[in-house]
Amino acid sequence: MTKIWPYVYKPAIAFMVLIIVLMFSGCERQAGKLPDFGTVQGTIERKTLFFEFMSPLIKAENDRIRHQRSRLVNLYQQFTDDSRPPGWLDRRWLKQLAADYDVEFSEPYGQEQWQSLLRRVDIVPRELALIQAAMESAWGDSRFAKEGNNLFGEHCSDPGCGIVPEDRSPDKAYEVAVFQSPLESVCSYIHNLNTHDAYKNFRHTRSQFRKQEKKPDGYSLAKTLMAYSERDNDYIREIQDMITDNRELMGAL
Repeated sequence: MTKIWPYVYKPAIAFMVLIIVLMFSGCERQAGKLPDFGTVQGTIERKTLFFEFMSPLIKAENDRIRHQRSRLVNLYQQFTDDSRPPGWLDRRWLKQLAADYDVEFSEPYGQEQWQSLLRRVDIVPRELALIQAAMESAWGDSRFAKEGNNLFGEHCSDPGCGIVPEDRSPDKAYEVAVFQSPLESVCSYIHNLNTHDAYKNFRHTRSQFRKQEKKPDGYSLAKTLMAYSERDNDYIREIQDMITDNRELMGAL
């Protein structure tokens, strides 16, 4: 009798392996340790080491989002061009994706639901992420970077959720978030820009780049991050100045 089990079970096994990989992939499962950037004396050497360390982390999260966006765009085009609703597995995936990006997404799918998801599922330009990390972490040498892997100055609000700043005002209750790894900090920062109401203008401007078939530009998008710091315009100007000053160094990586 012909053996048919390899043809029956191999796809099932492959599917199970895929599910396991997906379950155990993600920022929360990643370990890592921040280098001691403070021991590097030369300014150029420290910047280079910082950019070399951070670039692969930013690329890894952006690549993950690129894959998500590619599948999302394909499903949207199929839905729009062919009037075909997504299949069962695609609907499951869309439901989980929408939940991850805090978007209400349910059948029957409407244009606003698709557009809201498309605005959120997108990358943060590498140069913007690198410069904000450098600014917020004092080039990886701040207390919060070294003690909590917090490279972007992100806060948390629950008591005991992070590190209490020494100069925190008595009327404030926030803490500085603690992450298991530098990669987790990168993922949280990108997710914050992609979901928080304070960064709607960031997402809208980025979507305009997409509609014009242009690559999102970190220097231009910096103008939309007024809510990131109480320093307002001074913060924006510093980001843009640092992008300009370090563009050649970042481009060499």
